[in-house]
Amino acid sequence: MIIGTIAIVAVMIGIGVIVNRKLAIEPEELAGTRAKPAKVLIAAHEIGEAPATALRASEAQVAKLKPSLPCKTCRSLLEPDGTDEEVRYDGEPMRVLGFRCPHCKTKRALYIRIPRPNARA
Repeated sequence: MIIGTIAIVAVMIGIGVIVNRKLAIEPEELAGTRAKPAKVLIAAHEIGEAPATALRASEAQVAKLKPSLPCKTCRSLLEPDGTDEEVRYDGEPMRVLGFRCPHCKTKRALYIRIPRPNARA
């Protein structure tokens, strides 16, 4: 008797699953039978915070920018920390300027693309 009841319940569950897949009676969010496509997260960097978002600036523009860069944490002016370096990213020359906040000691790097001189033949 118990085995017959279990068999009937199993058959009814199977029929319910088949009908749900064919007719989509239950919403997909609740059904759990179909995986949702994965969301692609794109890291968003502000201009100059990563090599891909590097600033294009001349030497004069960089000289004006250095003393006016604010700290993102406490908003006080950053000071150059002397760790500037020349690098290449995607085949282009780039300068990485290092800064440090005198108040909260936060470090920050600023990526700047160095303009190529015009090639004259």
